[in-house]
Amino acid sequence: MMSYNAGMAIDHPGYDPATGCIAWLPSEWDTFEARLALPASRQGYFYVEEVGGGFLGHAHYRVDDALAAHVGINVIPERRGSGLSLQFLRLVCDRVRADTHACEIVNEFEDSRVAACRTHLRCGFVPDAALTDSGTRIWRSPVVVAMAGLPGPPRDHSPATVEIVAHSVSNTTSAGDRRNRRSAAGPISTASGE
Repeated sequence: MMSYNAGMAIDHPGYDPATGCIAWLPSEWDTFEARLALPASRQGYFYVEEVGGGFLGHAHYRVDDALAAHVGINVIPERRGSGLSLQFLRLVCDRVRADTHACEIVNEFEDSRVAACRTHLRCGFVPDAALTDSGTRIWRSPVVVAMAGLPGPPRDHSPATVEIVAHSVSNTTSAGDRRNRRSAAGPISTASGE
């Protein structure tokens, strides 16, 4: 799912420039599982499916000690370019606002990813002026929580066609169960398009 990175000069352990993928070695799985076991106030990892349809990708966040929620989205390759990333980003930002005490939402990527830049602008993110040492730019959005009688964060009114249907982890589910099933509880959240 990371084919958009193919051919880029990315300095990351395990990065394969031919495929754009980063090796995910079995020795790293326990660390990932431990992160997924954290409460929703510190992390969230979600499958995203089309309303009434199939798997479209995933979205996630991790809240650091400075209360910045680092988000990521990944749309399956055959559905990229169809506007889904905007809905994915909205969904994960909605979960951050609902489940955490984060002060800001951040994402980091290369300026060459023009569609990602447009998506983040539409969701109210603002790019930092300077690039990071690795040549990426950090995009930030303050967490704005709607108060009684006041509007929530700005968003355009495109209709939602995706929903988060399964949280990938619970503190009581074994790692094997998490890899082999989806929640039968139904949607955790849906984008409302408000």
